[in-house]
Amino acid sequence: MSTKHLAMFALLTGCSLLTSTAEAQKTKVEQERAAQQRAKKVSETQVEFELLTGRSGQGLYAQKWGREFRTLGARLRIRRSVLDDKPQIKERMFGTIRKVTVTGVMDRSGKLIFPMRSFSLGHGKKLAEWIRELRTYGSQGSPEGKPLFGLNQGQFARIYNELSETVKGSTRELLLEKSIEKIGISSSFGINFAESANAYLKKRPRTPPVRQEYKEFSKGLALASLLNEYGLGFKPTRTPEGSLELQIRPLEVSLDRWPIGWPPKTPNLKTAPKLYKMVPVELDKVALRDVLDAAATASGVPILVDYYHIEKEGGDISKEIVSYPSKRTTWSLLLKGVTNPIKLTRRLMIDENGRAFVWVTTIRADRARL
Repeated sequence: MSTKHLAMFALLTGCSLLTSTAEAQKTKVEQERAAQQRAKKVSETQVEFELLTGRSGQGLYAQKWGREFRTLGARLRIRRSVLDDKPQIKERMFGTIRKVTVTGVMDRSGKLIFPMRSFSLGHGKKLAEWIRELRTYGSQGSPEGKPLFGLNQGQFARIYNELSETVKGSTRELLLEKSIEKIGISSSFGINFAESANAYLKKRPRTPPVRQEYKEFSKGLALASLLNEYGLGFKPTRTPEGSLELQIRPLEVSLDRWPIGWPPKTPNLKTAPKLYKMVPVELDKVALRDVLDAAATASGVPILVDYYHIEKEGGDISKEIVSYPSKRTTWSLLLKGVTNPIKLTRRLMIDENGRAFVWVTTIRADRARL
Protein backbone atom coordinates (compact mmCIF):
# COMPACT_ATOMS: atom_id res chain seq x y z
CA MET A 1 0.00 0.00 0.00
CA SER A 2 1.38 3.43 -0.91
CA THR A 3 2.53 5.96 1.67
CA LYS A 4 -0.47 8.11 0.77
CA HIS A 5 -2.91 5.26 1.38
CA LEU A 6 -1.19 4.29 4.65
CA ALA A 7 -1.53 7.88 5.86
CA MET A 8 -5.17 7.86 4.84
CA PHE A 9 -5.69 4.54 6.65
CA ALA A 10 -4.05 5.96 9.79
CA LEU A 11 -6.43 8.91 9.70
CA LEU A 12 -9.41 6.60 9.24
CA THR A 13 -8.55 4.27 12.11
CA GLY A 14 -7.96 7.21 14.43
CA CYS A 15 -10.97 9.28 13.42
CA SER A 16 -14.09 8.54 15.46
CA LEU A 17 -16.09 10.64 13.01
CA LEU A 18 -16.04 7.78 10.53
CA THR A 19 -17.18 5.06 12.89
CA SER A 20 -19.56 6.74 15.30
CA THR A 21 -23.24 5.81 15.37
CA ALA A 22 -24.18 9.48 15.37
CA GLU A 23 -22.32 10.02 12.11
CA ALA A 24 -24.05 7.06 10.51
CA GLN A 25 -27.42 8.47 11.54
CA LYS A 26 -26.58 11.78 9.86
CA THR A 27 -25.68 10.17 6.54
CA LYS A 28 -29.09 10.46 4.86
CA VAL A 29 -29.56 14.07 5.90
CA GLU A 30 -26.09 14.96 4.68
CA GLN A 31 -26.65 13.20 1.38
CA GLU A 32 -29.88 15.12 0.81
CA ARG A 33 -28.07 18.37 1.52
CA ALA A 34 -25.28 17.33 -0.83
CA ALA A 35 -27.81 16.60 -3.57
CA GLN A 36 -29.32 20.04 -3.10
CA GLN A 37 -25.88 21.60 -3.21
CA ARG A 38 -25.05 19.76 -6.43
CA ALA A 39 -28.22 21.13 -8.00
CA LYS A 40 -27.19 24.66 -7.08
CA LYS A 41 -24.60 25.64 -9.68
CA VAL A 42 -22.04 28.35 -9.02
CA SER A 43 -22.59 31.06 -11.62
CA GLU A 44 -19.66 33.23 -10.53
CA THR A 45 -16.79 33.18 -8.05
CA GLN A 46 -15.55 36.48 -6.68
CA VAL A 47 -12.11 36.49 -5.07
CA GLU A 48 -10.84 39.34 -2.91
CA PHE A 49 -7.68 39.69 -0.87
CA GLU A 50 -6.97 41.48 2.38
CA LEU A 51 -3.35 42.12 3.42
CA LEU A 52 -2.49 42.85 7.05
CA THR A 53 0.54 45.02 7.82
CA GLY A 54 2.41 46.08 10.93
CA ARG A 55 2.51 49.57 12.35
CA SER A 56 4.85 50.83 9.63
CA GLY A 57 2.39 49.77 6.94
CA GLN A 58 5.24 48.54 4.66
CA GLY A 59 4.40 51.45 2.34
CA LEU A 60 6.75 50.72 -0.57
CA TYR A 61 5.92 47.02 -0.64
CA ALA A 62 2.22 47.79 -0.30
CA GLN A 63 2.37 49.96 -3.43
CA LYS A 64 4.19 47.27 -5.41
CA TRP A 65 1.75 44.56 -4.37
CA GLY A 66 -1.15 46.87 -5.14
CA ARG A 67 0.08 47.20 -8.73
CA GLU A 68 0.63 43.41 -8.94
CA PHE A 69 -2.91 42.59 -7.84
CA ARG A 70 -4.39 45.19 -10.21
CA THR A 71 -2.46 43.59 -13.06
CA LEU A 72 -3.92 40.21 -12.08
CA GLY A 73 -7.43 41.65 -11.90
CA ALA A 74 -7.88 40.76 -8.23
CA ARG A 75 -9.46 42.99 -5.59
CA LEU A 76 -7.08 43.99 -2.81
CA ARG A 77 -7.47 45.80 0.48
CA ILE A 78 -4.45 46.64 2.68
CA ARG A 79 -4.87 47.55 6.33
CA ARG A 80 -3.08 47.37 9.68
CA SER A 81 -3.44 44.21 11.70
CA VAL A 82 -5.44 44.16 14.94
CA LEU A 83 -5.14 41.71 17.84
CA ASP A 84 -7.31 38.83 16.59
CA ASP A 85 -6.34 39.06 12.91
CA LYS A 86 -4.74 36.01 11.30
CA PRO A 87 -4.24 34.52 7.83
CA GLN A 88 -7.37 32.68 6.72
CA ILE A 89 -9.59 31.85 3.76
CA LYS A 90 -13.37 32.22 4.00
CA GLU A 91 -16.07 31.31 1.54
CA ARG A 92 -19.70 32.42 1.46
CA MET A 93 -22.55 31.83 -0.95
CA PHE A 94 -24.94 34.55 -2.07
CA GLY A 95 -27.47 32.71 -4.19
CA THR A 96 -25.35 31.23 -6.98
CA ILE A 97 -22.47 33.66 -6.43
CA ARG A 98 -19.54 32.32 -4.43
CA LYS A 99 -17.42 34.89 -2.62
CA VAL A 100 -13.92 33.93 -1.43
CA THR A 101 -12.08 36.26 0.95
CA VAL A 102 -8.37 35.59 1.46
CA THR A 103 -6.60 37.25 4.39
CA GLY A 104 -2.81 37.27 4.53
CA VAL A 105 0.04 38.99 6.34
CA MET A 106 2.69 41.18 4.73
CA ASP A 107 5.92 40.89 6.71
CA ARG A 108 8.70 43.47 6.95
CA SER A 109 10.43 42.09 3.85
CA GLY A 110 7.27 42.44 1.76
CA LYS A 111 6.57 38.71 1.71
CA LEU A 112 2.89 37.71 1.67
CA ILE A 113 1.97 34.88 4.04
CA PHE A 114 -1.31 33.02 3.52
CA PRO A 115 -2.56 29.69 4.91
CA MET A 116 -0.28 26.94 3.55
CA ARG A 117 1.57 29.21 1.09
CA SER A 118 3.50 32.42 0.69
CA PHE A 119 4.63 34.75 -2.12
CA SER A 120 7.49 37.17 -2.60
CA LEU A 121 7.66 39.99 -5.15
CA GLY A 122 8.57 38.38 -8.44
CA HIS A 123 6.28 35.40 -7.86
CA GLY A 124 3.51 36.91 -9.95
CA LYS A 125 2.99 33.77 -12.07
CA LYS A 126 2.52 31.55 -9.04
CA LEU A 127 0.13 34.07 -7.49
CA ALA A 128 -1.84 34.29 -10.74
CA GLU A 129 -2.11 30.49 -10.85
CA TRP A 130 -3.45 30.39 -7.29
CA ILE A 131 -6.01 33.11 -8.04
CA ARG A 132 -7.23 31.13 -11.06
CA GLU A 133 -7.50 28.05 -8.83
CA LEU A 134 -9.57 29.95 -6.24
CA ARG A 135 -11.85 31.31 -8.96
CA THR A 136 -12.40 27.80 -10.29
CA TYR A 137 -12.66 25.70 -7.11
CA GLY A 138 -13.36 28.19 -4.34
CA SER A 139 -11.63 28.35 -0.95
CA GLN A 140 -10.39 24.74 -0.96
CA GLY A 141 -8.55 25.19 -4.25
CA SER A 142 -7.88 22.39 -6.72
CA PRO A 143 -8.17 18.87 -5.25
CA GLU A 144 -5.33 17.53 -7.40
CA GLY A 145 -2.27 16.22 -5.57
CA LYS A 146 -3.57 16.96 -2.07
CA PRO A 147 -4.02 14.61 0.91
CA LEU A 148 -7.39 12.84 1.19
CA PHE A 149 -7.92 13.52 -2.53
CA GLY A 150 -8.17 17.26 -1.82
CA LEU A 151 -11.20 16.84 0.45
CA ASN A 152 -11.55 18.16 3.96
CA GLN A 153 -12.17 15.63 6.75
CA GLY A 154 -15.93 16.19 6.72
CA GLN A 155 -16.16 15.61 2.97
CA PHE A 156 -13.91 12.56 3.16
CA ALA A 157 -16.00 11.16 6.03
CA ARG A 158 -19.17 11.44 3.93
CA ILE A 159 -17.51 9.63 1.03
CA TYR A 160 -16.06 6.94 3.28
CA ASN A 161 -19.38 6.32 5.02
CA GLU A 162 -21.09 5.89 1.65
CA LEU A 163 -18.38 3.52 0.41
CA SER A 164 -18.64 1.51 3.65
CA GLU A 165 -22.20 0.45 2.90
CA THR A 166 -22.74 -3.13 1.72
CA VAL A 167 -23.47 -4.09 -1.89
CA LYS A 168 -26.82 -5.89 -1.91
CA GLY A 169 -27.16 -6.87 -5.57
CA SER A 170 -25.22 -9.44 -7.58
CA THR A 171 -22.59 -8.04 -9.97
CA ARG A 172 -21.12 -11.15 -11.59
CA GLU A 173 -21.64 -11.64 -15.32
CA LEU A 174 -23.07 -8.14 -15.73
CA LEU A 175 -21.65 -5.58 -18.14
CA LEU A 176 -19.59 -2.72 -16.70
CA GLU A 177 -22.20 0.04 -16.45
CA LYS A 178 -24.92 -2.29 -15.20
CA SER A 179 -22.64 -3.71 -12.51
CA ILE A 180 -21.79 -0.19 -11.34
CA GLU A 181 -25.52 0.48 -11.00
CA LYS A 182 -25.85 -2.69 -8.90
CA ILE A 183 -23.25 -1.41 -6.44
CA GLY A 184 -25.78 1.30 -5.59
CA ILE A 185 -23.74 4.45 -5.03
CA SER A 186 -26.02 7.19 -3.66
CA SER A 187 -27.26 9.78 -6.15
CA SER A 188 -25.77 12.38 -3.79
CA PHE A 189 -22.42 11.51 -5.34
CA GLY A 190 -22.02 11.67 -9.09
CA ILE A 191 -20.10 8.96 -10.97
CA ASN A 192 -18.13 10.48 -13.80
CA PHE A 193 -16.13 8.68 -16.50
CA ALA A 194 -13.23 11.02 -17.30
CA GLU A 195 -12.50 11.66 -20.97
CA SER A 196 -9.40 9.49 -20.67
CA ALA A 197 -11.55 6.60 -19.37
CA ASN A 198 -14.04 6.87 -22.25
CA ALA A 199 -11.19 7.00 -24.77
CA TYR A 200 -9.55 3.98 -23.13
CA LEU A 201 -12.74 1.90 -23.24
CA LYS A 202 -13.33 2.75 -26.90
CA LYS A 203 -9.91 1.32 -27.77
CA ARG A 204 -10.67 -2.02 -26.12
CA PRO A 205 -11.70 -4.71 -28.62
CA ARG A 206 -14.61 -5.68 -26.35
CA THR A 207 -15.88 -5.08 -22.83
CA PRO A 208 -16.54 -8.48 -21.21
CA PRO A 209 -18.90 -9.04 -18.27
CA VAL A 210 -17.68 -8.71 -14.69
CA ARG A 211 -15.89 -11.91 -13.67
CA GLN A 212 -16.20 -11.73 -9.88
CA GLU A 213 -19.01 -11.46 -7.37
CA TYR A 214 -18.98 -8.34 -5.20
CA LYS A 215 -22.25 -8.85 -3.38
CA GLU A 216 -21.84 -8.45 0.41
CA PHE A 217 -18.59 -6.49 0.01
CA SER A 218 -18.41 -2.79 0.83
CA LYS A 219 -19.24 -0.42 -2.03
CA GLY A 220 -15.72 1.03 -2.02
CA LEU A 221 -13.97 -2.32 -2.38
CA ALA A 222 -16.53 -3.52 -4.92
CA LEU A 223 -16.21 -0.46 -7.14
CA ALA A 224 -12.39 -0.37 -6.94
CA SER A 225 -11.95 -4.08 -7.71
CA LEU A 226 -14.69 -4.17 -10.35
CA LEU A 227 -13.15 -1.26 -12.24
CA ASN A 228 -9.72 -2.83 -11.85
CA GLU A 229 -10.94 -5.79 -13.94
CA TYR A 230 -11.16 -3.32 -16.84
CA GLY A 231 -7.92 -1.46 -16.16
CA LEU A 232 -9.75 1.40 -14.47
CA GLY A 233 -9.79 2.97 -11.02
CA PHE A 234 -11.66 5.76 -9.27
CA LYS A 235 -11.01 8.63 -6.92
CA PRO A 236 -13.37 10.85 -4.96
CA THR A 237 -13.00 14.44 -6.01
CA ARG A 238 -14.51 17.86 -5.53
CA THR A 239 -15.97 19.64 -8.55
CA PRO A 240 -15.52 23.39 -9.17
CA GLU A 241 -19.08 23.87 -7.87
CA GLY A 242 -18.13 22.19 -4.58
CA SER A 243 -20.10 18.95 -5.01
CA LEU A 244 -18.50 15.52 -4.56
CA GLU A 245 -18.18 12.88 -7.25
CA LEU A 246 -16.37 9.63 -7.97
CA GLN A 247 -14.21 10.10 -11.05
CA ILE A 248 -13.19 7.05 -13.08
CA ARG A 249 -9.83 7.03 -14.86
CA PRO A 250 -7.54 4.43 -16.51
CA LEU A 251 -5.02 2.88 -14.11
CA GLU A 252 -2.19 3.87 -16.43
CA VAL A 253 -3.22 7.53 -16.35
CA SER A 254 -3.43 8.16 -12.62
CA LEU A 255 -1.89 6.47 -9.56
CA ASP A 256 -4.01 8.67 -7.31
CA ARG A 257 -6.98 6.35 -6.79
CA TRP A 258 -9.08 4.64 -4.15
CA PRO A 259 -7.26 1.52 -2.89
CA ILE A 260 -8.48 -2.04 -3.35
CA GLY A 261 -8.73 -2.88 0.32
CA TRP A 262 -6.93 -1.73 3.46
CA PRO A 263 -4.42 -3.31 5.87
CA PRO A 264 -6.12 -5.36 8.61
CA LYS A 265 -6.59 -3.51 11.91
CA THR A 266 -5.72 -6.66 13.87
CA PRO A 267 -3.06 -9.40 13.38
CA ASN A 268 -3.77 -11.66 10.40
CA LEU A 269 -4.44 -14.68 12.63
CA LYS A 270 -7.19 -12.77 14.42
CA THR A 271 -8.53 -11.17 11.22
CA ALA A 272 -8.98 -14.49 9.38
CA PRO A 273 -8.37 -17.39 11.83
CA LYS A 274 -9.57 -20.19 9.51
CA LEU A 275 -7.05 -19.09 6.89
CA TYR A 276 -4.29 -20.19 9.30
CA LYS A 277 -5.86 -23.44 10.48
CA MET A 278 -3.82 -26.62 9.83
CA VAL A 279 -5.45 -28.94 7.29
CA PRO A 280 -4.30 -31.99 5.27
CA VAL A 281 -3.68 -31.08 1.63
CA GLU A 282 -2.53 -32.86 -1.52
CA LEU A 283 -2.92 -31.47 -5.02
CA ASP A 284 -1.96 -33.18 -8.25
CA LYS A 285 -2.44 -31.10 -11.37
CA VAL A 286 -5.50 -29.18 -10.25
CA ALA A 287 -6.84 -26.00 -11.90
CA LEU A 288 -5.69 -22.95 -9.92
CA ARG A 289 -9.14 -21.39 -10.15
CA ASP A 290 -10.60 -24.49 -8.44
CA VAL A 291 -7.97 -24.28 -5.70
CA LEU A 292 -8.78 -20.63 -5.03
CA ASP A 293 -12.50 -21.37 -4.87
CA ALA A 294 -11.96 -24.32 -2.51
CA ALA A 295 -9.68 -22.30 -0.22
CA ALA A 296 -12.20 -19.45 -0.08
CA THR A 297 -15.07 -21.83 0.76
CA ALA A 298 -13.15 -23.76 3.42
CA SER A 299 -11.61 -20.73 5.13
CA GLY A 300 -14.63 -18.48 4.81
CA VAL A 301 -12.37 -15.77 3.37
CA PRO A 302 -13.27 -14.58 -0.16
CA ILE A 303 -10.46 -14.50 -2.71
CA LEU A 304 -10.40 -11.77 -5.35
CA VAL A 305 -8.14 -11.90 -8.39
CA ASP A 306 -6.32 -9.00 -10.03
CA TYR A 307 -7.17 -10.13 -13.56
CA TYR A 308 -5.99 -6.89 -15.14
CA HIS A 309 -2.35 -7.00 -14.01
CA ILE A 310 -2.09 -10.80 -14.32
CA GLU A 311 -3.26 -10.71 -17.92
CA LYS A 312 -1.21 -7.61 -18.66
CA GLU A 313 1.89 -9.61 -17.73
CA GLY A 314 0.85 -12.52 -19.93
CA GLY A 315 -0.82 -14.74 -17.33
CA ASP A 316 -4.16 -16.53 -17.51
CA ILE A 317 -5.68 -17.81 -14.26
CA SER A 318 -8.09 -20.07 -16.14
CA LYS A 319 -5.22 -22.02 -17.72
CA GLU A 320 -2.96 -22.42 -14.68
CA ILE A 321 -2.58 -25.99 -13.35
CA VAL A 322 -0.91 -26.44 -9.97
CA SER A 323 0.28 -29.22 -7.65
CA TYR A 324 1.10 -29.35 -3.95
CA PRO A 325 2.79 -32.13 -1.94
CA SER A 326 0.81 -34.21 0.54
CA LYS A 327 1.16 -32.68 4.02
CA ARG A 328 -0.59 -30.73 6.73
CA THR A 329 -0.47 -27.00 6.13
CA THR A 330 -2.57 -23.84 6.39
CA TRP A 331 -4.72 -22.38 3.65
CA SER A 332 -2.47 -19.31 3.74
CA LEU A 333 0.68 -21.37 3.09
CA LEU A 334 -1.14 -23.37 0.42
CA LEU A 335 -2.05 -20.17 -1.40
CA LYS A 336 1.55 -19.08 -1.20
CA GLY A 337 2.72 -22.44 -2.53
CA VAL A 338 0.46 -22.40 -5.59
CA THR A 339 0.88 -18.72 -6.51
CA ASN A 340 4.58 -17.90 -5.99
CA PRO A 341 5.89 -20.43 -8.59
CA ILE A 342 3.88 -18.64 -11.29
CA LYS A 343 5.05 -15.18 -10.19
CA LEU A 344 1.85 -14.35 -8.31
CA THR A 345 1.42 -13.36 -4.69
CA ARG A 346 -1.43 -12.87 -2.23
CA ARG A 347 -2.18 -10.39 0.51
CA LEU A 348 -4.77 -10.42 3.28
CA MET A 349 -6.79 -7.20 3.24
CA ILE A 350 -10.06 -5.83 4.61
CA ASP A 351 -12.78 -3.79 2.94
CA GLU A 352 -14.26 -0.57 4.31
CA ASN A 353 -16.52 -2.62 6.59
CA GLY A 354 -13.66 -4.68 8.00
CA ARG A 355 -14.55 -7.82 6.00
CA ALA A 356 -11.41 -9.84 5.28
CA PHE A 357 -10.47 -11.03 1.79
CA VAL A 358 -7.38 -12.30 -0.01
CA TRP A 359 -6.10 -10.30 -2.97
CA VAL A 360 -4.20 -12.35 -5.58
CA THR A 361 -2.05 -10.28 -7.91
CA THR A 362 1.33 -10.27 -9.63
CA ILE A 363 4.50 -9.77 -7.63
CA ARG A 364 5.28 -6.69 -9.71
CA ALA A 365 1.87 -5.08 -9.16
CA ASP A 366 2.02 -5.86 -5.44
CA ARG A 367 5.39 -4.13 -5.12
CA ALA A 368 4.12 -1.13 -7.07
CA ARG A 369 1.32 -0.49 -4.59
CA LEU A 370 3.63 -0.56 -1.55
